[in-house]
Amino acid sequence: MAHIQPKGITGLELAEKLKQEGRFSRSGSGLSVFGADGSTETGYSSDKEDVTVIGVKITNNWNIFAQVHPRNRFEISRTLKIF
Repeated sequence: MAHIQPKGITGLELAEKLKQEGRFSRSGSGLSVFGADGSTETGYSSDKEDVTVIGVKITNNWNIFAQVHPRNRFEISRTLKIF
């Protein structure tokens, strides 16, 4: 398990950099980010919810999901496929 802790840049700067430049190997797709950029396109409320990102690899293909849950609780309110 990993958590990104940026050093030398803000969370917003990291989110923008990931959206613009972030890629998985052999993929032309950009990455989705949650929270730090203030985006509402995912319906994520960073002041009320947390996100757990899960990666599932099947036959050399990654599937990445975001599980959204209320802050300090563990019931999953929704799951989004982000890659």
